[in-house]
Amino acid sequence: MATAKNRSYFCAVDRYLNVRASLRRRLHAVVVALVLGPLAGTAFASEIMTLPSIRSGNAIRLLRDEISQNVKSSMRGQGLAVPIRFARYTVAKDDNFYRIVTSTHQDPDTLASLNHLAAAADLAEGDQILIPNARGIFREEGGPMSVYIPDAKMHFFAGLRFHPEESKIFRGNDFVYPLHKFIVTSSYGTRLDPFTNKQTFHGGMDLAAPEGTPVLASRPGKVVFCGNLGGYGNLVVLDHGHGYRTLYGHLKAFTVKRGAMVAAGAQIATVGSTGRSTGPHLHFEMRKDGQLARPRLVHDTTY
Repeated sequence: MATAKNRSYFCAVDRYLNVRASLRRRLHAVVVALVLGPLAGTAFASEIMTLPSIRSGNAIRLLRDEISQNVKSSMRGQGLAVPIRFARYTVAKDDNFYRIVTSTHQDPDTLASLNHLAAAADLAEGDQILIPNARGIFREEGGPMSVYIPDAKMHFFAGLRFHPEESKIFRGNDFVYPLHKFIVTSSYGTRLDPFTNKQTFHGGMDLAAPEGTPVLASRPGKVVFCGNLGGYGNLVVLDHGHGYRTLYGHLKAFTVKRGAMVAAGAQIATVGSTGRSTGPHLHFEMRKDGQLARPRLVHDTTY
């Protein structure tokens, strides 16, 4: 199917190209029908079943069987044998991401993309996740070979896997500390708010350092925001692709501009105490698909 950008382009050219655009749309519809089978229509199972256990019971046996059927039918080019649906599972004490993947016969990329996980270690006891009966990746934005899934409010790309770079980020060890020397004064999670003296959720890490200390890009990326934003004070936001962004708050001064491409370790600002701050420090935050994620940083000696 032609994208919005393509449609705008075709509308700006002559009748001949408009005919070509129409043919492309028809061809795409045929390809989707051949590849995705039932998924290309309206055959969605609207209910979300509860999965009491990933080790035994009728529910897990049914889920494994439906995943197997869909894998086999997709490999034969027959689309999905069973309409796509989801199971809701509550993470148990002895669970981890890869144990859930193995026990359900699912794929790591499928579970990670559907549940907006930034890293395998993001899952914790008591978290609720969705497990589909088909393999592929889920995205908030669609593409030529995707189908919108109402239950997930996302687009599903059947049979696709993460780009190697995204897999590398998901496995960890790809974001480095944005300061050379610092003291961690607040971690990600619940803390005692210094202004209200109440237990509140803190969505990042606070790294104390002298005012004027260089702030470095944690990973290569593009500057998508550079300015003042409420409690963050002076803020830089870097987009690293694949839904990952990092935020650098309470800055004193900027050394980059919006739209700039920066390398890992490149200076982007200096430490300050602007916004809702009690003293010079860097508030570092990570987001995946717009949702807060626990920062998982490593020390890098290459810069």
